[in-house]
Amino acid sequence: MLYIDIDPNDCEPDVPARAPGPDHLRNAEVLLAHDMPAIRAHVLDVAALKGSPSRVVSAAGENSGHVWPHTCAAMLAGEPGTPLETFPGGHNGYVFRPRGTAARIRAVLGS
Repeated sequence: MLYIDIDPNDCEPDVPARAPGPDHLRNAEVLLAHDMPAIRAHVLDVAALKGSPSRVVSAAGENSGHVWPHTCAAMLAGEPGTPLETFPGGHNGYVFRPRGTAARIRAVLGS
């Protein structure tokens, strides 16, 4: 998946390699046929976002600055004027760096 550039070697030392499961292909088909078109067609209600009483935290992997999802997260952070929070690893960093991600979540949401 080049557009998200997942590097399974960018992981915590004891994280086991994950082999695709039996539903991997079917899940990818749903993602590409339904989720991605819906994401691309969605128009964000920026006024509602800015006026929301909920705290909005835009986040991206620290090693994913060159991929589209990171660009989207940075643009989202810019709308209400909040910082883009970065988390360990790249896209899907939580899979490969679970402890680092958990610590970063605590740090970000605890502030």
